[in-house]
Amino acid sequence: MRNRRISTATALAVLFSSAALTGLGSTAAHADGHAVLPVASVADVVVDSAHQRVFVSDPTGGKVVATDYSGNVVGTLGSLPEANGLELSADSQTLYVAVPGSDEIAAIDTAGLTESARYSTGTADAPTTLARAGGKLWFGYGTATEGNIGSLDLSGSDPVLAVAQDSRSRWYYAPRLASNPAAPGVLAAGVPGLSPSAVATYDVSGPNAPRLMAQDQAGSNLRDLAVTPDGHQLVTASGSPYEHQVLSTSDLKKVGSYPTDAYPNAVDIAADGTVAAGIDGYYEPDVYIFEPGTTQPVRKYDFADTGTGTLVPDGLAWEPDGNHLFAVTENGSTYRLNTLNAPTKATTTVTVSAPSSVVPGKSLTVTGKVSGGDALPAGTSLTVTRTDAQSPSGKALAPVTTAEDGTFSFTDTPPVEGDAKYSVSYAGDAGHAPASATRTVAVARSATTVTVSAPATATRAKSLTVTGKAANAEALPAGTELTVRRTDLESPSGKALASVKTKADGTFSFTDTPPAGGDVKYAVSYAGDATRAAASGSDTVAVSRTAATLSLNNNGTVYSYGKDVTFTAHLGTTYKNRTVEIWANPYGSDKPNVLVKKATVNSSGNVSAVVDMKRDTTVTAVFAGDARTAPKSVKVTVYANVSVSTSLAKYYKTGKVSANSSTYYWYRKNTGPLFTTTMSYYAGRHHRLDIDVYVQGQWHRGYEEFFALGTDGKSVIDLGASDEAGLRVRVRSAYVNDSSGDNVNSTTYSSWKYLYFTN
Repeated sequence: MRNRRISTATALAVLFSSAALTGLGSTAAHADGHAVLPVASVADVVVDSAHQRVFVSDPTGGKVVATDYSGNVVGTLGSLPEANGLELSADSQTLYVAVPGSDEIAAIDTAGLTESARYSTGTADAPTTLARAGGKLWFGYGTATEGNIGSLDLSGSDPVLAVAQDSRSRWYYAPRLASNPAAPGVLAAGVPGLSPSAVATYDVSGPNAPRLMAQDQAGSNLRDLAVTPDGHQLVTASGSPYEHQVLSTSDLKKVGSYPTDAYPNAVDIAADGTVAAGIDGYYEPDVYIFEPGTTQPVRKYDFADTGTGTLVPDGLAWEPDGNHLFAVTENGSTYRLNTLNAPTKATTTVTVSAPSSVVPGKSLTVTGKVSGGDALPAGTSLTVTRTDAQSPSGKALAPVTTAEDGTFSFTDTPPVEGDAKYSVSYAGDAGHAPASATRTVAVARSATTVTVSAPATATRAKSLTVTGKAANAEALPAGTELTVRRTDLESPSGKALASVKTKADGTFSFTDTPPAGGDVKYAVSYAGDATRAAASGSDTVAVSRTAATLSLNNNGTVYSYGKDVTFTAHLGTTYKNRTVEIWANPYGSDKPNVLVKKATVNSSGNVSAVVDMKRDTTVTAVFAGDARTAPKSVKVTVYANVSVSTSLAKYYKTGKVSANSSTYYWYRKNTGPLFTTTMSYYAGRHHRLDIDVYVQGQWHRGYEEFFALGTDGKSVIDLGASDEAGLRVRVRSAYVNDSSGDNVNSTTYSSWKYLYFTN
């Protein structure tokens, strides 16, 4: 069973994730597996070997989380405000939880993961830590300056509560408690977080328990403490000194230490006395495993470089048989449960070396070495497995044995192409952990290259010569057959030509008369053999084609807004293809280039399409070409006016001001005309207001300004009263390409509106 660990550290937790890591060949090993804990803080950890579960208390979340040995959550117990210390009953059927938020101790059925009872601690406020010793459940309790020890006797039909068991009231905070089921008469206590840190040991075997055995100091900032199975020693983890001190429980004098590193923060002792000592060390190993009374660790574990974080205070818990050690780490606000398998065994490393590649059917030699801890005896057996395409689940090869220095070697002939992975495994023994390593060999035929050289250009229907060379590290024999394929516009899927054979130096050549123009590709291929890989090469010739004649009308023409305009493309003589596409690309990034029509030209070579002219537009006719006629496109740009109209309001009549004048809108001189412009809308568009005044028989520009259009394409402007009778004015609205805020239409002017002001 585990010893005591109660953590006061809390932090926020984040979402679930897990991964398995293995570490071979490094000074410090990594966890064999780790999983994210769904907690916001961690106070205590206990291991229930009877049900193979790990319990973790979360004060911030007010809950206890239960996982399996892999860290998978199997249950959560809530409604435990500030849940802190944990302790298992002797038969592992009940988990006791200190609940300082409600001054209670909760009992949890470990089989069903349900709460079975709650026990009030009476006047003992905030029970925080638990320890089972002397047939009772002991608890440390109290807020600042009020720390003490209480007990709960559950052996009878009714629970018996006793508080203030330490008559000296020597504890500033609730003391942290430790015990060992193999030494039921010893209870240890220490005040956490103070410098110096007070510790005490008690004899709880008699009827007058607890009886103080010793009181002293154990460094600064005590984080954890544990009692050895014989009850004779107390191991402490304090921020200082930088070692895990060993104190005699009878007088608390230092009798030894377990050398670790800066900031010890956790300790737990297995049933056989093996000590797991932990530190808060980002740059050093986090956990050290010591055989009892030794100073050299048999194993070290490092968490930081795997991204799991650093060890939390009191974050170590042994499985009773010592086969598993569990460690809780924190990285930012994420807590993980790390599983350390066979931690008492020395780390073993297996290294494997093999050629990076080999040709199928050729033998290769694999070498390697097994090392770790005490040297393994010569003749140590290793299992070997080869995994490849023929044996995807792996095939056992003959075992191999080590030499005196731990080295080994074996030969094998991989039967198929592809990756062949060789796995060499050591099963471990009483003092060495199992280990394995792999090496992957690329099994492939030797590479072949085929180079092809053809003229850059050629004339259609004229003979051309193609040359090249097929090469391999294992030279191809003279007369090796190569296949030839020509791909062109007449044969887009390719057409097989006569095969060609290599000369003694691997070179080859052939002639061909391309029937089609355009890009013509000649591909030459070697099929490969048992030891040489297949290969191919190609080269492309630009073969001439007759130029096409293509025209398109209406270039540069300006059209009224919304006019349907017919565009006609004319295609001259071609070989086979008589299809022409007509595309319309309106100005403005909001409109795409659109295929208006794709059709076969008529007997006159013409094809027409109608375009609705609402913007300046680029119209393109495209002929894709054919096997003997080159492709061609021709482009024209045509222009569209905007749609613009104007109106006036507030006039009192219309009429002429002279026999030959235009019709005027008549206004009183103290009335301001309302001038409305309606124009086809475009984002950000403005119209220009032009106002001319008639003076001495001529019109003169009196005002010119741009005004924004509303999204409905309208603009209403109050021109203001003239205050002058007899004044003649004309107004209009204009769209000016570029100046009106865009360039998608051509400059357009509305008709003039004439105004006459009277008294």
